[in-house]
Amino acid sequence: MNVSFFLLLIVLFGLAFLTNWNFHVLMMLVVSALLWGSMIWSVPFSACLRLLTTRFVIEMQKIPARPDNMPPDLVDTTISENTDATLEGKKDK
Repeated sequence: MNVSFFLLLIVLFGLAFLTNWNFHVLMMLVVSALLWGSMIWSVPFSACLRLLTTRFVIEMQKIPARPDNMPPDLVDTTISENTDATLEGKKDK
């Protein structure tokens, strides 16, 4: 991959020289160089990110689940009783 981008930059540089530094060819040269740089940068960055997330997951698995730290139940019996009473009242009408 690096060889093909290097050859592309050489070809675009030669083309820019032959076209008297045409703006469009120079922009293709810049875009190609930035794309190559971003691809080179993203490989170590994604490996570092993968390592950090793996460490985070391992540390989170070490924490024991405590019942006193769990969220409360979402079902409230008083709400369900009131809902049933209103539904029965609507059926009677």
